[in-house]
Formats: sequence, C-alpha cells, structure tokens
Amino acid sequence: MFFSKIKGHMDILSRISQEIQNHSLEGVFLFTGPIAVGKFTIAKMIGKYLTCIGLEDDTCRCENCRHFPNVPDYIEINKSGGMITVSDVEPISEFLNLVAYRGKSRVVIIDDAHNMNKASANRLLKTLEEIPKNCVIILISDSPDKLLPPMLSRCYQINFTSLPADDIRDILKTLGNDTRSIVDIGRMIPYLSESVIVNYNRYFEQIKYVPKFLKDISTMSEDDLITEIKEIDRRGDTIVFIDILLIFVNDLLKIRYDSPDVVSSVKNIDYLEELTEVWRDDFCVYTIDRIRTVREEIRKKINLKPGQLFLPTVMWLYYFLHKTKK
Repeated sequence: MFFSKIKGHMDILSRISQEIQNHSLEGVFLFTGPIAVGKFTIAKMIGKYLTCIGLEDDTCRCENCRHFPNVPDYIEINKSGGMITVSDVEPISEFLNLVAYRGKSRVVIIDDAHNMNKASANRLLKTLEEIPKNCVIILISDSPDKLLPPMLSRCYQINFTSLPADDIRDILKTLGNDTRSIVDIGRMIPYLSESVIVNYNRYFEQIKYVPKFLKDISTMSEDDLITEIKEIDRRGDTIVFIDILLIFVNDLLKIRYDSPDVVSSVKNIDYLEELTEVWRDDFCVYTIDRIRTVREEIRKKINLKPGQLFLPTVMWLYYFLHKTKK
C-alpha cells in the first residue's frame, strides 16, 4: 500500500499511486500549496517507491528502501530555505542521462525551488527542456509565482490544499503534543497563515500570551511596547502573534453581539470585562483592518522583516488607544 501514513490529499495520492503502479510516472512535476501540508514528505515517498527494487510499497524492506535516501538513483536538493546555486543543480543533467542503476527510475527532488537564483534557474531550465524517459523531477514551492514562467510551463502542477482540522489534530497528537489546547487551535486553523503543525508550540504560547498583551497595551510605556514587539520578532514569532491577535480582537467584537462564531475561548478570560472596556467596537474594527493589511504585506514577502512591517501598526494602536483614553 502506498502513502499509508499520510493524512489527507486522498484524490492526489490516488492518482499518483495509480501512475506508480502502472510504471507511467515520469516527467517534471511542481508541488505547490501551503507550508507543511506534506508536499516534501510525499515527494520523498515517491522517490522511495520509484527507486525500490522490491515490493514497491510501504512494507518493503529491500536494500534500496532500507538505505533510502542514500541510493544511487535519487538526488535531493534541500537547502532549508537557503539559496539554490548553479553548483547545486549542475549535476542533475548528467545524473538523469544515466540509466537507472538499480530502481526503475531516476528521481530528483528540489525543495523550496523558488529559492533558485537566476543562474541556477536558467541552468535547470535547460535540463527540463528534454527529460529522458523513466526520470522524474519534482519541484516543491509555496511561492510558485517566483519561478521562471518558462519553467512553470514545463511542469505538471499539483496543488495541495490545507489539511482539515481533524487531520491536523490527529497529526499533532501523533507527534506527542499537549492535546489540552487542541480544541482551541482546531477552531483557529482556518484563520492561521502558517502551519500549526510546524509552529504548534509557538501558537500554544501565543494563545496564552495575546489576551494579556491586549490588556497590558493600555498601561505599558512606549519603550516597553517597542521592546516587546522587537523581542517577538527576534524569536521569529511575529506572524504567529499576528494570527492569534487578529483572532482574539475579532472575538472581542463578536461577543458584544452574542455571535456564535467565536473562535477562541475568549469568554473564559478572567479579565474579559476589562478587555471589552478598553477594546471598544470602533477600536476593534480599525485594528482588524490594519492587522489584515500588514498580514497581506508579510505574505507578499516584501524585503522587510515581519517585525519592521508590524511595528508601525502596533504604535498606531498604542497612540490611538491612549488618545481615546484622555
């Protein structure tokens, strides 16, 4: 059985499994979709199946499967977000022109393919123009718009979607995470711009921290606030913080009208009355609009750190809040 440990994406995996069984999977593929939904894991499993010399399924214990990915018919380029250079892609052409050493296919996987510089992208493009039979190249990217248009035109694109909340909860439990807050996070999943699977502990901490921030912002000094936001950015938590902040401010607005669509457990906060006193309707509406704008700017990956984009909005909130208190 193929992909027995993968959650979700059943339609995609069914089609790929059929191609593998028919020994017809070849060419250039582009796996796109949100961060951490399984694109790289699935690509790597495909590489394992195609280089297998035994049962070609998840139970196989042949020599290639036991030693994968260290097998002669497989190349993986995974720079962990770093720049992919010409020297990284240079060996691919010669590698693909050799007959498979043991398995039925030769496989190349390039993670974060959008991180190729211009020279490496053009070098790979020449390789993509004529792929030998029984060869597979899988490019993986959550920012396919950054790839060269001629490269996109040579790829069969497979779009992975976000995982359902139930699947994410199951994965979190399987990974051994504290499940006591999974109920809250499960409701928040549709509103999160970064994968809760990758950043579970960060989200868990911010769910506890953000309500206190909403209360303290009206009493802390300007210098303390700037220091706090810079520290959040230094830890790499700005996007997570923004997501949770947006959810809580939305919920503070909703509970005024007894909306059943409250995402967080904001009603259980001990100082809820104090929060609703400070965060009036108009202030919530303005804040939501501003934060959404910043989040979209961050998603566009403008050449500024998230904290640099977020700090002006936080200072606006601070001055607006203190002005209305006078």
